[in-house]
Amino acid sequence: MKYILTESKLNSLIYDFLTSNYYPDYNWGPELHDFYREDVSRYGYFDFMINDISAYDYTRDSKTLGIQDWIYKYLDDLFGKRWEPIFVKWFEDNSGLPVGDLIRYSSKKKEFNEGELTERCWKGYTQKGMKTMFGKRYPNCVKKKKMKYTISQQRLLGLVKKMINTVEPNFNDEGARTATYSNGDDTYIDYYDKDRKTFRDGRYKLFARYFVWTKELQLNKDLFITLDDFFGEDMTMIIDWFNEEFNQDAENITF
Repeated sequence: MKYILTESKLNSLIYDFLTSNYYPDYNWGPELHDFYREDVSRYGYFDFMINDISAYDYTRDSKTLGIQDWIYKYLDDLFGKRWEPIFVKWFEDNSGLPVGDLIRYSSKKKEFNEGELTERCWKGYTQKGMKTMFGKRYPNCVKKKKMKYTISQQRLLGLVKKMINTVEPNFNDEGARTATYSNGDDTYIDYYDKDRKTFRDGRYKLFARYFVWTKELQLNKDLFITLDDFFGEDMTMIIDWFNEEFNQDAENITF
């Protein structure tokens, strides 16, 4: 089985994932664009922290956005290189700072071949390799096309699993405890967090409830809203992940 995602759908998924997981310690957004511009203009540099740890930084003169390795590796693992232009857009939208280049924080230096010029392609075009003109090497800019991305079930379910693990680390076959009940009309299974830190009012935190006969999956409301922000209306990926993770046959999802 393969999933077909439009370019806009995949971009939106990545954008929302960044917002949910890599928001800096200090507030940002359009109302603070002037603050960041003035601060960068004065000091030439701004370091964005997450939980008091350096996450990404911006350098004024080169317009370089440097990403810490711990973020870079994780996003590469999730999205391949697809996340990079989305990260740039997400950063520009929220900071108001124009990005000329994105690099790993651990490697601030970039090497170029002699006689090779690098420039950003104009809007609506993307770089496909290099070309030679008048003895110099230039980016080969071609017009962007709307694309659809085919993703294997295994890869996408792996992505869903990592996203859910980011939100609820114990919502999996090893970290959740189950209890089976019957209300006369249906049999349902509750999936709880077995971490005692979540024990409140005589019960553990409830991740989900699965109705065996009607095949309906009810998620914790907060979890459902978070995943809905990630995946939008297409929640079938969550159903497929749940069925594979817990060996069930859910067909519908709600909260």
